[in-house]
Amino acid sequence: MPRMIPNDSDDFDLIFNDTHCPFDDTRQRSMLFRTVRERDFKNIIINGDLFDNYELSRFVKHPLTLDDAGLDTEIHYVKKNYLAPLRDLQPNANIVLIPGNHEYRWTRNLWNEIADVRTRLRRLGIEDTDKLYHNFGDIVGLKEFDISYHIEPTERMSVYKLRNKVSVSHGDVNGGSCLKWSSANAKKYALENGGYWIIGHNHRMGWFTHTYSSGETCFGWENGCLCKNMEYDATPDWQRGFCILKWNGSKFMIEPMIWI
Repeated sequence: MPRMIPNDSDDFDLIFNDTHCPFDDTRQRSMLFRTVRERDFKNIIINGDLFDNYELSRFVKHPLTLDDAGLDTEIHYVKKNYLAPLRDLQPNANIVLIPGNHEYRWTRNLWNEIADVRTRLRRLGIEDTDKLYHNFGDIVGLKEFDISYHIEPTERMSVYKLRNKVSVSHGDVNGGSCLKWSSANAKKYALENGGYWIIGHNHRMGWFTHTYSSGETCFGWENGCLCKNMEYDATPDWQRGFCILKWNGSKFMIEPMIWI
């Protein structure tokens, strides 16, 4: 008989992603922080695209939107509406930001520019150029709130191992594109990598699981989004929400928090 997770378990983790600040949905933010107030969380994982980095987008940008969505504005908005209240409400939680493709907009933009600058400086005999590098977590002030920044060289490599059990990744597969249907990206991660995965990026809610003849099970969960419809897609196939992981030893169950 399978072991049941007791209803009185008080060991929780919270995972949310794709707020795309300052384009977040304030109703979803209210739902998120109502949940943050109701429970004590051991881990809070912000699984990418907390920031939109609209200013650095390669897409055509609306001038009026750009006036209100510069990087300085985004940083102030995120600190006020997410980082500060998260830390105030959860002073003992391990809070981690995993960069998504929108945080990597900063990294790619900066690295491209610095590569040219370093070449020129070295021609002048200046070799100490490491100070030119600043990761996005330092720029936005995560240390002020004791929040970790889990960055790797590429989005696909930025995987956070939660409790040595669940792999959490923003989920930037196929060069940034999203597979068509809900749970398709989660299926790809689970089947290609094995184990248990929670991903964001495609703004959809869904899950996939498969048990092999060996008895081993793989599992993939897509975690929705917390942003409004964006100007590049007025009627997207998105679902809003986030999830809670409820633990009993090494066993866990997922509690979806979703608006339909």
